[in-house]
Amino acid sequence: MPPSQTVLVVEDDCNCRLMVQAVLQDEGYEVGCAANGCEAIEYLRKAGPVGLILLDLNMPVMGGFEFREWQLATLRFAKIPVILFSGHHNLARIAESLEVSGFFAKPFDFDVLLDAVQGAVRATATV
Repeated sequence: MPPSQTVLVVEDDCNCRLMVQAVLQDEGYEVGCAANGCEAIEYLRKAGPVGLILLDLNMPVMGGFEFREWQLATLRFAKIPVILFSGHHNLARIAESLEVSGFFAKPFDFDVLLDAVQGAVRATATV
């Protein structure tokens, strides 16, 4: 996943975040984690390059909507692909409005997660 094999998982549910982290690490990805948008911003500012962001929408402190708005307005991070994962009922329309690379609904199957990540990796590799 050029330029980085790191996936940032932004999810407030600790159990979900840890499960996603474990599945991605088993597939060879480096994984950073944040419990909300503010933590994600801090992670991006301090960590090395991130190749993909998995983003929940409904989180305390700063949700996915606000984080994505910040990301798109911040040139340094605007081009990092984002995949939404949420239980929101209107996810397809939200994904389109937030200009993300993909989305999948919660609860999800981990095969769906891996397909979404691998699809984003392939798309990034061809750019």
